[in-house]
Amino acid sequence: MNHTIKQAVYFLILLFSLNSAAQLETFDYSATLEKPSDQWHSIALPNEVFEHSKSDFSDIRIYGVNAKKDTLEVPYMMRKLSDKNITKKVDFKIINKAKNAEGYLFTFEIPSLTNINQMVLDFNGDNFDRKINLEGSNDQKNWFSVIEDYRILSIRNEITDYQFTTLRFPESKYRYFRVLVKGGRAAFPEIKTASITNTGTIAGTYRDYKVKSVETEVIKKQKLTKINIAFESPVLVSDLTIAIKDTFDYYRAIRIQYLLDSTKTDQGWQYNYRNLTNGVLSSLEEGNFSFTPTLVRKIRILVNDRDNRPLNVGGVSAKGYVHELLARFDEPADYFLAYGNKSMNKPSYDISRFTNKIPESPKPLSIKDTALIPKEIKAEAQPLFQNKIWLWLIMGVVIFLLGGMTMNMMKKA
Repeated sequence: MNHTIKQAVYFLILLFSLNSAAQLETFDYSATLEKPSDQWHSIALPNEVFEHSKSDFSDIRIYGVNAKKDTLEVPYMMRKLSDKNITKKVDFKIINKAKNAEGYLFTFEIPSLTNINQMVLDFNGDNFDRKINLEGSNDQKNWFSVIEDYRILSIRNEITDYQFTTLRFPESKYRYFRVLVKGGRAAFPEIKTASITNTGTIAGTYRDYKVKSVETEVIKKQKLTKINIAFESPVLVSDLTIAIKDTFDYYRAIRIQYLLDSTKTDQGWQYNYRNLTNGVLSSLEEGNFSFTPTLVRKIRILVNDRDNRPLNVGGVSAKGYVHELLARFDEPADYFLAYGNKSMNKPSYDISRFTNKIPESPKPLSIKDTALIPKEIKAEAQPLFQNKIWLWLIMGVVIFLLGGMTMNMMKKA
């Protein structure tokens, strides 16, 4: 920001603070906004705003000063541009159960012909590792392969509770579906329940964050692998993907944590981590983990290796979905985004009750210059006489005068 722009920003901030009933000077930061061209606009918030705001973002405000020098507060709603999952359940019934030399067969009938791409099977039992074939047919005579040798797994013991029995496949439209659970005539649990759906995702808007460093440490005594991840600056992360180079099958319980704070003690630095999420890192699924958006600078992943060989980590990627404000601008003015006020409470605006009136895709409004709001420096009260010599001189004069008065009184006596 050059000197002229800085002067302009500070002038506007000063003008604002003189006229604002909301007392802009109680905020730490202010950013000028582009001139609104419509009544409704969206404002994508950069990470800098979250870094200096309250954890629940309740201290974010939009203010304006119009031509009459009146102060305006702009109502807004915050929206998270995350993925939206669309799931349509499909009615079905199991019409046949059988077993042959290959394994167990379950036949599903779909009453109305529709596309499906996912089955979730819930078996009445635990601890199995099988392969599945899925076929489709419209007459139960001609069967067509949908997926082959698809692995399902269940492990439940005092250490692990993990199950992967979700079949995902390309969209298929058949009247009948047949599931073959391979395994010969060996005993196998019955299907307790099932869910058949057509599932899709409307992709959200994300920011990809560059990882500064990834350091892996194997702690043999604790049978743990520790993965330390650092970013250049604080970022609002909601998704983490862990890439594993190994090609063998694995499943490991993991904890994902972030560094909350640190304290220097006589024994050195003590680091306080807080949990983001727990899960399982498995060769059957992509190593993607989602959690509540959290402002982080360092992340730690703890992988429970138990008695297994440590995994070879290929890399870690992070992203977070964009947060934006949907704001209504009712008249021309110079508008500002203010944030950084720990005593501010969450605002309550009427527009939260009329969300159907908010356009789905309002025109974006950019944030221009950000500045630290200058605070009024209160002059520290100074003693009347800072130099002790002056104090001694005055005391000497006082003593001299008192002595003279005393002598005069004695003479008169």
